Amino acid sequence: MLRAVTLLSKAFLHHLPALLSLAHFHLLWLRALELLESYMRAPGSEMLAEAVPETLKNMLLVMATSGAFETRCIAVDRDIEHIYRYRYRCR
Repeated sequence: MLRAVTLLSKAFLHHLPALLSLAHFHLLWLRALELLESYMRAPGSEMLAEAVPETLKNMLLVMATSGAFETRCIAVDRDIEHIYRYRYRCR
């Protein structure tokens, strides 16, 4: 699973400029966060419990540096309802 976390992080950051241009980037970002959370909470894996927060920190730093949080990356009003529906459907 550690490889999956590493691959997710590297692919996400490598393609970040293209991903930021997507209309529903926020949904992709939420799904990535959900995956990281599930890996972090995997039973019996102390290595993942340590690696995931560090990976997330690095992702957030790179995204902040690239301006990902300065524009419309989280969602505008019309998309917030869609985010809530997505979050509660996935639980």
